[in-house]
Amino acid sequence: MSNIAADVDAWITENWDTSLTLREWWRRLAAAGYSQPTWPVGIGGCNADGATARTISESMGARGVIAAPTGMGPHMAAPMIMKHGTDEHKAELIKIATGEQHWCQLFSEPEAGSDLASVRCSAVRDGEEYIVNGQKVWNSGADAADHGLLLARTDFTAQKHAGVSFLLIDMLQPGVEVRPLVTMNGSAHFCEVFLTDARARATDLIGSEGGGWAVATTVLGLERKMAASGSARGALTVTAGPKSGNLDRTVGELFEMAREKAKEKPQAMINSSRVLIKEAQKSGVNHDPVMRDDLARYHIRSEVYRLTNLRARHTGGSGPEASIAKIALSGMARHSRDLGMRIAGAGGMLVGNDAVSGGALQYAALSTAGVSIGGGTDEIQHNVIGERALGLPKEPS
Repeated sequence: MSNIAADVDAWITENWDTSLTLREWWRRLAAAGYSQPTWPVGIGGCNADGATARTISESMGARGVIAAPTGMGPHMAAPMIMKHGTDEHKAELIKIATGEQHWCQLFSEPEAGSDLASVRCSAVRDGEEYIVNGQKVWNSGADAADHGLLLARTDFTAQKHAGVSFLLIDMLQPGVEVRPLVTMNGSAHFCEVFLTDARARATDLIGSEGGGWAVATTVLGLERKMAASGSARGALTVTAGPKSGNLDRTVGELFEMAREKAKEKPQAMINSSRVLIKEAQKSGVNHDPVMRDDLARYHIRSEVYRLTNLRARHTGGSGPEASIAKIALSGMARHSRDLGMRIAGAGGMLVGNDAVSGGALQYAALSTAGVSIGGGTDEIQHNVIGERALGLPKEPS
């Protein structure tokens, strides 16, 4: 065991207690610098490099504790604020590290998906605030968020990229209505958000007015990195923020809730090679030579993705390497879907807990489209790779 792993293990032994509230556990993690290890000391980090941060995360997974806060706050909002935010914004980052804030992204609109610069949601300056009106859609986890990253149009006369601004917005205020969207896999991971005379502080403008596209580009790169990344095996991930209702629950209670939830419905959007091999064995198709060959190919593909993702992290994670990892993940999802349905056979037509394997194969199959779209479509990722890695001519804009 490395010195870092041993230090983390000893720290967990001293600090972990199932009677702790989640709030207190996350505060201890942040104080120790283990919440977001690559961040500066004092806001939840310890200035660790990527390899050290992975060791810390893996050590927590090995002990089976609750993972540090994750999601758009730590992976998108915080790095963007470190690059583009004011000192006032940076001073608030400790609230992300301790899980007191949970963030969502308010970018896409019904008429502005891949052509994101066409957003029509308006932000009109009114003294020390902006008045925001419009609709956003495909907003992951917006129903649990208390803060939002908002891309809005502040100038309808300027060229489309030049007329958008980037704002931080309070999701708990009147005028913000969040409606969950139930997708074909039965989950409500995405939401649509309606903004009616909502307000954002002028001091929460990130960058200059009309200069939001540069900030959005940073966030989109971070989104690709997050979409392609994995989590440490063994640690329990819990939703942060006041709306989740988790902060004042004990960690023991949260583990019990997770065990009960696991009985209800499978949640994996992509099945691992281990799961598919086990299902093939249960169904008796593991002796078929074509199936065995395809399972081996899927395992190899999973390993290639894992190593590609490690390379993306090593290079900073927001460039073309992240796009390559994201495309690899989409390909894995489709391969997982096809293998799972072949294993299930005619049983693949059933869904829910009464289906074979409790519906895990079917749930993943119905989630495939979301994997390809979330974090930027495959087509967008191909453009990023072509333009930024291969130097091909840019798409007309």
